Amino acid sequence: MCLRTSSILMLSILLPCCSPVWGEVDWAALLDNMDLSRDGTIHWHEVKHSMGFKGLPKDVRKGFKEAFNAADINNDHVLALEEFKAFYARTEMIVQDRDRQLVEQARQRLQERKAAPLEGSVKSEL
Repeated sequence: MCLRTSSILMLSILLPCCSPVWGEVDWAALLDNMDLSRDGTIHWHEVKHSMGFKGLPKDVRKGFKEAFNAADINNDHVLALEEFKAFYARTEMIVQDRDRQLVEQARQRLQERKAAPLEGSVKSEL
């Protein structure tokens, strides 16, 4: 699975039924799905209460909060459509970085497992 698909899948956890895995993103539908207050903007509490948010790793949730604050260009504590797009782009980067970290950790564990039998066999011969 490519990293873009992975990040869209991560956002689809937060925004069920509106995040297409393939094709164009319907930004207005994504925003509308999260907009619990129906004021046309996204508040942080609406992100926090999105389906699946609490199930995300703590470091990812923290990164999403930082992304929200960074995307809030006019510092009004809500995201309008253009700010929401910037937030989404930042969350994609967070998820991609997390994916890379997980892949690297898996590679390291695999290398350690491959090296372990060799070390054990050398010790048993001594």
